[in-house]
Amino acid sequence: MAPKTMEPVARKIFKGVLFLEVLGVFAAYGLYYRMNTSRDFRCTMNKRFPSVLEGVGTVNHLSPPIPIFCILNTCTH
Repeated sequence: MAPKTMEPVARKIFKGVLFLEVLGVFAAYGLYYRMNTSRDFRCTMNKRFPSVLEGVGTVNHLSPPIPIFCILNTCTH
């Protein structure tokens, strides 16, 4: 009798981990978007979790500024 392989189990584990990673990326983007657009949400997050607001500020300072013509969909690059 041939031993059973772990391939189906490993594939299920890989798919689960990949799903959780994608879910985490979308959740982080959603949090970043809310922090970047809503002053009330940003104030609430500052009261509850001040370290999160420091991290978003660091990301915003490290990213290059977007020219206004790129925001208006006339960017050519």
